[in-house]
Amino acid sequence: MVKYSATTKYHEFLSAITEHAAEGIIAYSRTGTIILANAAAAKVFGVSKADLERKNIPELVPDGERKEEILTCLMAKDVVAPSIEFDILDSRGVVVPLDVLIGTAVLSDGEEIIIANCRDISLQKQTEERLVRQAEIIRQMHDAIVVADGDFKIVSCNAALSNMVARPESEICGKSIYDVVDVVLPDGATDEKIREIAIKKNRWNGIVEMTNHEGTVYTTDILLFPMRGEGDEIDCFISVVRDVGDRLDAERRIQETQRIESLGRLAGGVAHDINNLLFPIFLNLEDAADCVEEREELDDAVSRIRDSMNACMKIKKMVEQILHFSRDQSQERTVFSISECVQEAWDLTKIIVPSSFKCEINIGQDCGTIYGNTIHLSQILLNLVSNAVASQDPLPGTLNLSLKRMHGRDIGETGYYRIKDVEYAVLSVTDRGCGIPEDIIDNIFDPFFTTKPVGEGTGLGLTEVAGIMRDLDGAIDIVSVVDEGTTMTLYFPVDSHGMDEKGKLLEEVPQVELA
Repeated sequence: MVKYSATTKYHEFLSAITEHAAEGIIAYSRTGTIILANAAAAKVFGVSKADLERKNIPELVPDGERKEEILTCLMAKDVVAPSIEFDILDSRGVVVPLDVLIGTAVLSDGEEIIIANCRDISLQKQTEERLVRQAEIIRQMHDAIVVADGDFKIVSCNAALSNMVARPESEICGKSIYDVVDVVLPDGATDEKIREIAIKKNRWNGIVEMTNHEGTVYTTDILLFPMRGEGDEIDCFISVVRDVGDRLDAERRIQETQRIESLGRLAGGVAHDINNLLFPIFLNLEDAADCVEEREELDDAVSRIRDSMNACMKIKKMVEQILHFSRDQSQERTVFSISECVQEAWDLTKIIVPSSFKCEINIGQDCGTIYGNTIHLSQILLNLVSNAVASQDPLPGTLNLSLKRMHGRDIGETGYYRIKDVEYAVLSVTDRGCGIPEDIIDNIFDPFFTTKPVGEGTGLGLTEVAGIMRDLDGAIDIVSVVDEGTTMTLYFPVDSHGMDEKGKLLEEVPQVELA
């Protein structure tokens, strides 16, 4: 058995540690002669360990403006700067950024050596450059980015928020958004409720109106979400604030244009139905008048008058529906039963469906409530039914309309917008018309895109449908086969509150959050 001295064993121990160290280690004399280098250092410089130990320090520092500065730091008798960063060229000609930590040691014979720990910081530099680029992108973004602490006090923001509130960042940080602008939250929303939703669902989204001290009003779409650290603790809240005033104005103009176009279609259908009703009214009243004058068959005259009155009530109801639809109530939002609203919308929409059509209507009665605008739902149905009718020319045609309730987990992926893990009211309209060719199906929601002849459509109908569904946080799916027909399916996220056990809307309905 070979016996080792303590000195030999200690030397081997230190050699093993040095050789297996993750960072490069180079020991060299005051003259720059390399005494020892480990495998990690050889890898950094792209040479073998033996070749590296035959070099001296000046050979490892590339020529350039900083060479003298770098050598002064590496060879200084008194280490003033314990570390330095500089670039080298490895044996392949690749630039490698190094972080070199410098220290000194005195051997037992009195010789002083310098030890340099060399670390390749390429990945660190890439990360830093990426962060710098990301920070510059955030700084230049048109959307305002806000970082707030747990009390919603602003920690930092980008230039877009400063421009919006008309104050420099120094006057914004450390304050609540309420301290720098006047804020109008969505109906029913409060700071506490917004915080609860953001923490529970990891996001809150809503339309918020802000007025700065100069009197400029911004309508903003705000997405708020928490950033979590270790232990799932919330470190801060991030808000993305987008000025959507122009977009909402454009959507209102689209809705108004579509409402006028829909009124035109309804007017044609109503005129036809009123004409059909007026003719028997006239005949009934004429016969009733003859009976009264001749004082004969008065019972028959009363029956005819009653029939005429019923026909007049139908005309009155149609006119009331159109008047309700024509009023500018596009910004009013309430909680309503989607089943009842779809039924009322169908009662209005069926006016534009030719009598030769075969219609199958299945409207479920327990599909929940939504927070939105009933006129918007009528416009959606008018657009979908109008397209279904137009696709089936020449007549007759077939139209299937259904409303049912489903859970997001049972739906799967949709073509437009994302399905979430919530309950949905699913509205489908199916026709057996010409279908939509694959080369244009991706364009049907584009503004002013239409396949109808000039003068027969604005191309805004489905654009409006997509805009309304986006605001309701819903989703859309389309299945279409050329010459076989199209099914358009809309998914409305619903809230079960405000409904009794039979699916009826309660008198007092709490408003749901805009989330």
